[in-house]
Amino acid sequence: MTPDLVIFDLDGVLVDSEILAARAVAEVAGECGHELGVEAVLARFVGVSDQEIAERLGAETGRPLPADFAQRVEVWKVGTFASELVAVPGADEALGAMSLPRCIASNSEPEQIERSLAIAGLGHHFARGALFSAALVGQAKPAPDLHLHAAAVMGA
Repeated sequence: MTPDLVIFDLDGVLVDSEILAARAVAEVAGECGHELGVEAVLARFVGVSDQEIAERLGAETGRPLPADFAQRVEVWKVGTFASELVAVPGADEALGAMSLPRCIASNSEPEQIERSLAIAGLGHHFARGALFSAALVGQAKPAPDLHLHAAAVMGA
């Protein structure tokens, strides 16, 4: 039986972004007086939005982070991704060898998905209408909303 569709995650699956994103959170949190190592970010916050990270850290410490925390992290990511983001080894080859319909379902913002694919040289493997962000649905992953939406739009 051949699948109707393959739904890929982006960060940590197709692009090696998790360590860069964790560095961004740790750096900006440190600038805001919340010492948090990269390892702690990776252990506690992979897949969590920057806004939710700010809310959790503020609640845990009783010291709220600035309202622009998520925006500051995004600025840091944009600069770092531009110079350091790469495809996960073998991703380009695997996508190139694949003939099945495919899409991406990511908790990242739509602009970040497109930017990451372009920087990593993987954008040509996905049609523009095959990129789905959690911004399109009610609940981000791990809730099934995004995958169900992507499958429906892709006709699977």
